[in-house]
Amino acid sequence: MNDTRSWRTIVGVVRETRTDGLAEEPRGTLYLPRAQEEMRGGWVIVRSAPPAEQMTAQLRRALAEVDRYVPLERVQTMDAALAVETEGRSSPCCC
Repeated sequence: MNDTRSWRTIVGVVRETRTDGLAEEPRGTLYLPRAQEEMRGGWVIVRSAPPAEQMTAQLRRALAEVDRYVPLERVQTMDAALAVETEGRSSPCCC
């Protein structure tokens, strides 16, 4: 008899993903169904016409419809997230 408790269903494989920040080299990544893997964190990226400040309440409601126990934290614009990732890096000088 096979023990299927350790089996996983892979729902996606991508070649190059920067999951550990811009400073780290991209690597292959697996995506598993949430029901098969305890969630340790994640990202939701939303493109919207309204500013991020206007979208937060809508995002919280939509997430609560899926799972009311999952918190929505650190809502920020892509510009703000990229600024954190690139902060302190030297940029080429064009004097």
